[in-house]
Amino acid sequence: MGGFIAPLVAIFMGLALWASYNNNTKLVTPAKYTLQMTSDATTFLAYRNAVASYLQAQPSFTGTVPAASLSGQFSTTFLASAGNFISATGTSGRVITCWAKVSSGTVQQAVTQAGVDASIGTSSGSTWVSAAPGAVTSPVALTTPVPAGDIVSVIQIGS
Repeated sequence: MGGFIAPLVAIFMGLALWASYNNNTKLVTPAKYTLQMTSDATTFLAYRNAVASYLQAQPSFTGTVPAASLSGQFSTTFLASAGNFISATGTSGRVITCWAKVSSGTVQQAVTQAGVDASIGTSSGSTWVSAAPGAVTSPVALTTPVPAGDIVSVIQIGS
């Protein structure tokens, strides 16, 4: 009888180890959509920074920064859904508005990656709302139309 139980115990132990391994692999392997959100957030923040760098080099600039001036670091797919506009405000200030169509969940990922940056939110077309925790949730007017639902970053420099 002992010879019959030992193989069953070995089979049971093997199945238990396999199930444990399979479950742990699922827990530590990020889902495809999580990887896409992280990638989209990183790309959007890099795009926003490239536009800001362009303005820093040309402080009197207003208008749309051409994609060719952003050092070719962005895919044509991303650039097809992204946009920017730099407008004048006050006597010498500028408002940098950047946006893009990104995967669901990217806005919160971008806010987190940027250190809970209140300049990042979601567009409603002519207004936007910050997605940062604790930020004012009242819609704020945009200086340029942005497709509703897009991630948006609005930064004012100077006055």
